[in-house]
Amino acid sequence: MNARQIRIFELILILSIAFLPALIKSLAFSFTGHLSDFSHINYVDYTLYIIQSVLSITLLLYILHKNNRSIKDIGVKLKFQWKDLLIGICLIFIAGFTRASLALIINIVSPGFLTNVANPQNIGFLNTNAIGFLIIIVILVPLEEELIVRGFTMTELFHLTDSKTFAVVLSVIIQFSYHLYQGFAPALMMIPVFVIFAIYFVRTGNLNPVIIAHILIDVGSVLLRKFM
Repeated sequence: MNARQIRIFELILILSIAFLPALIKSLAFSFTGHLSDFSHINYVDYTLYIIQSVLSITLLLYILHKNNRSIKDIGVKLKFQWKDLLIGICLIFIAGFTRASLALIINIVSPGFLTNVANPQNIGFLNTNAIGFLIIIVILVPLEEELIVRGFTMTELFHLTDSKTFAVVLSVIIQFSYHLYQGFAPALMMIPVFVIFAIYFVRTGNLNPVIIAHILIDVGSVLLRKFM
């Protein structure tokens, strides 16, 4: 294989290991309406899920190292900056406003749409009392998604196609597809968030605010479901 084919293979390999199981479950739920094992999982399932995420990130780091690159080449700055936190919070507000605007427009055409959005399915695993596992997941999963789908995938797609638009669109499609396990409406309403994050990254090359924003969103969602 030539260098281009190797980069394509490595991209597909990382995406498959990281997200193919979730994609298969999402498609299965979309076509059958049944996904019992995604709502009720035990400590072993949590452990395996965490291991899979860690292995995916490890594989990403290995491939970057093999190609004489580092996470800095996919937009990660190792030094914390308060500016990144503030930008991350701004991204949350922008994405939230865009999401709310889209929801209201769609709800005019389809009354009851907001009800479906507010009741995502197959998220019973968030109701666990295993707080330790939950904390690890709400930090690890956003990190995995942003490193792989945003940082690595978009960087590779731009290198392979020289099209920022294609990189944005395909990364959004990938994230949307493996979130379908929550139902079509909730997954659809995540698209504004994915788009805002992708546009910011492709314009700035800075992944840190996006990672921070994603972690804050997931932590906030868990806290709302736990205490409200």
